Amino acid sequence: GQWRGVDPVVFFKDDTIINSIRDFYGIDEGFPFNGHLITRNSDTSHVKRIYYVSKFVKDILELNFSAGQQLKITSVGMKMFERQTAREGTDAPCAFRISSEGLPLILPYITKQIIQASPVDFKHLLQDKDVKFTDFADAEFGKKAENLLPGCCVIVLGKENTVTKESLKVDESTIAIGCWRGRARLSVMVTAMDCQELLERLLIRLDTEKGSSGHVGGEACTEVEQ
Repeated sequence: GQWRGVDPVVFFKDDTIINSIRDFYGIDEGFPFNGHLITRNSDTSHVKRIYYVSKFVKDILELNFSAGQQLKITSVGMKMFERQTAREGTDAPCAFRISSEGLPLILPYITKQIIQASPVDFKHLLQDKDVKFTDFADAEFGKKAENLLPGCCVIVLGKENTVTKESLKVDESTIAIGCWRGRARLSVMVTAMDCQELLERLLIRLDTEKGSSGHVGGEACTEVEQ
């Protein structure tokens, strides 16, 4: 038929998984989960990706359901969470990692598994992709990384060469990347090409901050498909 091969759109309502994600990343109650998460798999026990939709799209989807799904949807939503299938991932308390695509949207609401790195250590991560906790220039940052729970975490670019003692504050100019907290190291979950792009933007940002009061905005880059 005309729509053969089009995956169904299903509202994701598995409270066990949703609560696991919310608790692991300390996602603030202000982030709208209910009714905004969808999948493309009718078997919710084998979901690989969870997408986020706005209220406007949510309302359209609900109308489509009430009309017997007359509208066949090939693509919808922003990829927000993805099941971790890597070997180390099976030991993580939360089975889902945050997608780089969805990171900018959910970043202001994350209160756990998130730490700030100095420009030196952020650059180190982007260049080497895989850094032992003991190899960071800022020993305090290395210790904070080691104290994270195993699994996905978020590293935010700080403005100083040491980790700030203040609580993290993010805005539209914040640059952040998703990493994997392994047994003894942090691994960056972005492609080599995207790391290079971020490195170039990092240098521009640092030069801009030194030379003027302006800033260069940042957003998360595409993650590695596993």
